[in-house]
Amino acid sequence: MRLSLTCIGAMSAAFAFAAPDARAGSLATLSLEPLVTSGLSLPLYLIQDPVNDDTMYIVQQRGRVRTMQNGALTATDLIDLTGVVSTSGSERGLFSIAFDPDYANNGFVYASFTEQSAVHDSVIRRFTRSSANPPQLDPNSGVDILRVAQPFTNHNGGLIKFGPDGYLYVTLGDGGSGGDPGNRSQTPNNLLGKMLRIDPDRTAAGGYTVPSSNPFLPGNNPPIATAAPEIWSFGLRNPWRWSFDSVGLGATNAMLIADVGQNAREEVNYEPANTGARNYGWRRWEGTLLFSSTTPLAYEPHTPPIHEYNNPAVGRSITGGYVYRGPTMCSFNGRYIFADYQFRRVWSMDVTGGTASNVVEHTAELVASIPATSLPLVSSFGRDSKGEVYFVGYSPGSIYRIVSDDPPLQGDINGDGAVNFSDLSEVLSNFGTTYDFNDLSSVLSNFGAVCGA
Repeated sequence: MRLSLTCIGAMSAAFAFAAPDARAGSLATLSLEPLVTSGLSLPLYLIQDPVNDDTMYIVQQRGRVRTMQNGALTATDLIDLTGVVSTSGSERGLFSIAFDPDYANNGFVYASFTEQSAVHDSVIRRFTRSSANPPQLDPNSGVDILRVAQPFTNHNGGLIKFGPDGYLYVTLGDGGSGGDPGNRSQTPNNLLGKMLRIDPDRTAAGGYTVPSSNPFLPGNNPPIATAAPEIWSFGLRNPWRWSFDSVGLGATNAMLIADVGQNAREEVNYEPANTGARNYGWRRWEGTLLFSSTTPLAYEPHTPPIHEYNNPAVGRSITGGYVYRGPTMCSFNGRYIFADYQFRRVWSMDVTGGTASNVVEHTAELVASIPATSLPLVSSFGRDSKGEVYFVGYSPGSIYRIVSDDPPLQGDINGDGAVNFSDLSEVLSNFGTTYDFNDLSSVLSNFGAVCGA
């Protein structure tokens, strides 16, 4: 059944077409929906398959990349790098994977890990989708993109992501020990303690090129002339988990970097989209506290964090998460969800224009939703193609979806977080079969509403 334009126009006049506020005045209650609570060993990362919405991959520290389909663990690994990855020392291992922006066509996936060798380098290696058993990766197809020597076993960083600009961003910790004894984070020609931006070579040769817009290239008026051109930003200690605000309605493409502190501050740094050359201060600064008065910054100014908390009074090891932009937890739209690994605590905070506010702890409500007296050690968060956020438990190994008791956005027929012409078209195309006047009324009366607006 199809409605005439005259009928639609008459009905439209009966509604205001206002955009009601879909966000309640206060935050809804969060809970954990269990997906995988057994069968995992030391999971560190969760990533969406870019071509299959029902599939996500779980990176385990010792080298396996497990497959989760429709919220259930399967028997088929994406790849098993056990024997390639070094796990000597508690902070080594397989840290993350990243799908090439053209993965659908070239089948390239990049892995970041410490190599099982005499020197335990940090390695980024490209693998190719198996032609015989897709989407599994061919373990014999590995080609090195980047290799960086590590002086100690800890502070490897290791998270890699392709940015909205199509380039590969790489975080490396300061090289370890404690207090950055080599001052690597402020040494311009040393890649440790930095965020890098590179363009991986897609040929059999491997390696990479430096994007022409990188801020430390000589022709781009760099703040310091001697910096390695791969560097995007300075002054990081151990940026274990960071993310782009890049999925969902209202996404800004800004970067939020959670940097694990020494013994006084855990911090969240903010970087607007396409804004490199920032110096986050370590090891002269630990958050907003002076750590080493005798260590000068490689260049000024110091960019302080938008949020920090006391170590050890509040926590000991920050785990960065994501800015929520999904279609269901409307009261959390624009809020950054993060945690403390050692203290098993979870918070969210508003992030608007590089300013953090309204920090709220959710630990108690999350614990109340699972059969346990405390949360698992939270090693990471994940985000799916719709912008929903997931909790990654390191020990016990587990994956949960974070959900809330927010009311659904009325009129959002296709579940994308906005009531617009797509919903109206869906109703009209299937009127009288799937949908009726109640559905049409819901779309029209809520037309223009956006989750969290």
